[in-house]
Amino acid sequence: MASREERASKLRVFFIPFFATGHIIPAMDLASLFAARRGIEATIVLTPANAALIRPTLQRSTTSGHPVELLLYPFPSKAAGLPSGIENLAAVSSEDSSKFTKAIDFSRDAHNRLLHEHHPDAVVADVHFWWITGIASDIGIPSVCFHVIGSFANVIMNNLWETKVHEKVPGDSHPFIVHRLRSPISTGEIELPVFLSVATISSTTGRLRESSG
Repeated sequence: MASREERASKLRVFFIPFFATGHIIPAMDLASLFAARRGIEATIVLTPANAALIRPTLQRSTTSGHPVELLLYPFPSKAAGLPSGIENLAAVSSEDSSKFTKAIDFSRDAHNRLLHEHHPDAVVADVHFWWITGIASDIGIPSVCFHVIGSFANVIMNNLWETKVHEKVPGDSHPFIVHRLRSPISTGEIELPVFLSVATISSTTGRLRESSG
């Protein structure tokens, strides 16, 4: 274990991934790369059940001499109406999906408390936790938005979010052209992530109308 003086001299970077395995593992890998750099203390910030996913990697990082610190915070299960221990997207039933969405929003207060209390030198936050950018700005630390997907996929999704070209086709198997690229590509709605799905958008809109009616 490093002494208090050694730890105080290091650049402390927090990594805060989304509540999904496909986000947690890449964030842990990135934290390990940072920890291997001289003068950096990397800390991954997780809820208890999600921390179990990376225990072997944490052990390996310690054995290698480049430990990644772990900081836990409570998952807002009770506030969102979820069973205790259900903290990962993969463990959520379709019936509880709306509760899980609430839990994501409820985690904002915990992130705010953590960053104000520990005041790291920098934070790398998952894109789903968009509010962390504002919190970091308020306390005067730099922040980086972490995407687990590549740049090309991000370009395509942003393109479709703006143009809505996929909403103008007659069915989910009907191809459409993604423009604004050096070489336009053809794809279909069936290949898109669920948040860009016309069916999902329509269902969400319907629920919003019902709740406001």
